[in-house]
Amino acid sequence: MSQSVKLARFENIMEQEIAEYMALPKMMAKHGEVKLTRDDVMRVVGRLFRLRMDVNLVSNVLDTPEIFWSEDELQGLYNAIRGYLEISQRVKLLNSRTGVISDLLDMLSDHLHGSQMTMMTRIVIFLIVVTCIVASAEVYVKMLLERRF
Repeated sequence: MSQSVKLARFENIMEQEIAEYMALPKMMAKHGEVKLTRDDVMRVVGRLFRLRMDVNLVSNVLDTPEIFWSEDELQGLYNAIRGYLEISQRVKLLNSRTGVISDLLDMLSDHLHGSQMTMMTRIVIFLIVVTCIVASAEVYVKMLLERRF
């Protein structure tokens, strides 16, 4: 029962995350961009990864309690209750939900990285143009000075 309660807590956290970021795909479809910074995306990725770690590694939701190692006759009851509470299916669903949101955030991160690269490329092009203008002006001034003398 405690595993089910822990899992319900994790499911509630996931529902909050889903509700918070449900509008992102709609915003992307409508406007072609999302008003999130790279730091915002990384915070969400961190929260989702922490949730996934809590479910799969930290909590004992997937473990069989130690009492059932010494009390074999209770193992069947434990498995029946676990099946009734659908612990394994709920964990799989929770993991698939975190996977879907992680995919969305990966796409956003890639988009933000691409936007930054575009800006950096524009800056480099601008600096090359400025360098060419300065070099051309220098050559022009040298030509004018050579004509004078």
